[in-house]
Amino acid sequence: MGLDIVEFVMSVEERFGIEIPDADAQNLTTPRLLVECIMTRVKPGHDRGCLTQREFHRLRRALVARHWATRQDLKPDALLEGIVPRLDRRSLWQQLGDELQSPHWPRLIRPKSVKAALIAAAILAWFLPWILRGGGILRGDLTPIVLSVFSTIAVTSAGLVATRQLQKLFPPVYATVGGVTQYLVATRRRPENIQEGWTREEVREIVRAMIIEQFAVTDFTDDSRFVQDMHLD
Repeated sequence: MGLDIVEFVMSVEERFGIEIPDADAQNLTTPRLLVECIMTRVKPGHDRGCLTQREFHRLRRALVARHWATRQDLKPDALLEGIVPRLDRRSLWQQLGDELQSPHWPRLIRPKSVKAALIAAAILAWFLPWILRGGGILRGDLTPIVLSVFSTIAVTSAGLVATRQLQKLFPPVYATVGGVTQYLVATRRRPENIQEGWTREEVREIVRAMIIEQFAVTDFTDDSRFVQDMHLD
């Protein structure tokens, strides 16, 4: 198994509170096989309805309560860009995550143009000392290297701080109500009434959501192969 899949199996073990021996993990080549493996190691439970639907309704209630949208507007494919206010969005977004009790709420991102500007500034900061010092490195002068390291770190750190308020865009995987719903399914530590056990459909939903959350892969079926079809390492 590649490192990505090993880390994913470890995440699954933590999520369900189980242990999967390496010998068994080697044979878990599809989501369906992984679900079946999990079901042999957890207490089976009674059907409590669709987990994804429950998380969707929980998210929708939170959004409606904040008067950001109406129930009719909140469909799975609804874009968050048109729902969450841009004014003070970073703070509002974090408050929503706290309300939903999400352990690792997705962070908003900077526009591509800002990222490109930060990269360009970092590259300039690296090469500027070399340009100013000329060919001193050829004479054993390591000053340009030292200056490049410090100037790149300083410029990058300052740029990240200066553009922090520009982090107002939603990551592509979580740009819709449905995307955030899948995130909640993947990260919620335990379903309600865990003493009643897990149903196969709950396990399936969580495994699928974890794949989307961890690898940003959305086009797959229960029988898609992790390596050959989803191209995971």
